[in-house]
Amino acid sequence: MKLLKYFPILLVLIIAANCTVFNVTPVNFAWPIESVYEVDSTGIIQEPRYAFEFNALPLFIEEDSLSMTESRNLRIIRDEKGYYFITAERFNHVFVFSSGESSFILENKILIDENGINSPAFNQRAPLIELIYNENQSLFLSNNGIVENKEEE
Repeated sequence: MKLLKYFPILLVLIIAANCTVFNVTPVNFAWPIESVYEVDSTGIIQEPRYAFEFNALPLFIEEDSLSMTESRNLRIIRDEKGYYFITAERFNHVFVFSSGESSFILENKILIDENGINSPAFNQRAPLIELIYNENQSLFLSNNGIVENKEEE
């Protein structure tokens, strides 16, 4: 009789032990090319192709509130791990975000040029992201920062 008393607990433990997390791997989240988005007057970016929308004003405020008046375009690319790389004309940094529940989570803020960058463009160079800026300069980036030796990643 005592064994029957513990049967429901034993049954729950057996069922729980057989439940596993279901993962699909590998997954490549990379966007093949960068996307350039115009920020509307309220600071919102809408992207129907990748089905997302967010308020970009905090990025412009974080960099310099004047950059919003000079450039209303953000450049965004996603690497194969799923990180978003975001910058704009006159920004000093490239922001690296992961996606959270209805949010972007800042993972890294990579200083590129203290005077601001001109003519930025992203290229997919898996597993890295290439940033071309100031007409002829280029850097390779990962979610951890600037990659000095492309072979490191």
